[in-house]
Formats: sequence, structure tokens, C-alpha cells
Amino acid sequence: MKKNLLLFIIFVAAFQNISAQTTAIEEMLEYQKGQNKHATVIELPYPPEMVENAIKQDMAKRGIKPEKVKGGLLVYRGVRLQDDTEVSDLHFKVERKSKKEKDVSKVHLIVGRSSENITLRDQNDSHKSENGKSFLNGLAPTVASHNLDMNIKDQSELIKKAEKKMKFLAEDQKEFEKKINSFQEKLIQNKKDQETQTAEILKQRGILETMQARKTS
Repeated sequence: MKKNLLLFIIFVAAFQNISAQTTAIEEMLEYQKGQNKHATVIELPYPPEMVENAIKQDMAKRGIKPEKVKGGLLVYRGVRLQDDTEVSDLHFKVERKSKKEKDVSKVHLIVGRSSENITLRDQNDSHKSENGKSFLNGLAPTVASHNLDMNIKDQSELIKKAEKKMKFLAEDQKEFEKKINSFQEKLIQNKKDQETQTAEILKQRGILETMQARKTS
């Protein structure tokens, strides 16, 4: 009972920790070498590739294609954020949190004005940072859903491979059983042939003994 209670407390604590990490905050981002820009950031408990693919999939549903810019940023132009009357350019930077936490990603977002050159922006310009935080907070369940879809896909593929291997094993079993039946038939025939051959040997010995008896008589 005490052990179960302890496990429950650990689970709740871990969940609360993840929840705290997946709330967007404001942070400075090194946009390009030597250039810091005001951005919003969120930490998600998934590897960067998974998060970036989830963002691409979500944007693709909106009919918006990404463009890669220097510094590894993913840019989507002409995006209308929730409750916003004008379109914005979204500049994402997805990277792992640290070398030790490879499966935790930091997602930075700079909400740019339409066609704005972010490199010229003042580092203290926090244009639509609240919109950015709202977007990132909404991104968390999107990534979680994408991660679950990928896990389901991977698990389905794993089952397909296991079923395919099982099919081959079943086919091998049939072949082995055929060979076993064939060997059993050959074994039975071999025993019959031995009995026949034994009788033939006895018969020939009898003939030999009769011949030898005639010679000595």
C-alpha cells in the first residue's frame, strides 16, 4: 500500500513538472551569431525532429509551406494567429534542450510583422509576444497528438513485421512437417525393407546350408 502511494506521488510530481515545463515564457534568442532577439519559448518532452515535424504537419494543414533561413530557423509567412486581425511571419527555432536531455526540445518563436526583416529588429522589440506564447501553449497538445500518431504508426509497423515473421515461421513449420512425414514414411518403409532383407538373408543362408550338406554327404 505504501509502495503504491509512493509511486502515485512520484507520478503526480513528474506530471506537474512536465506541465510546468510546457508553459511558454519569454526569453532572449540568439537569432544569428551576435544578434539576440526577444522571443517566446516552450520546452516540450519530445526530440527536436518530432517537434519540427509536428509544426510542419500543423502548418501544412493551413496550406502554408516553410522556408529555411540561416541559423536553422523555420519560417512561415502570412500566418493568421488566433484572434488576430492581421497576418504575421512565424520564425521558429527548434533544438534539443541540452546534451543530456536529447529528448527534450526548446521551441523558440519570434512573431514577425508581415515581410519583416528580423535581423534589423531591436533586441527589446517584443512584438506580439503574448500571441506567441498563446501559439506555443497551443502547440504542446498538437505535438503530443503527433507523437502519439507516430507511436501508433511505429507500433503498427512493429506488429506487421511480427505478423510477417509469424507467417514465415508457420510456412516453415508446414515444410518441416512435410519433411518429417516424408522421413517417417521412409523410416517405416526402411523397416519393412530391413525385414524383407532379413528374410532374404535367412532364405539364402538356408540354401547355402543345403548346398554345403550335399557336399559333405
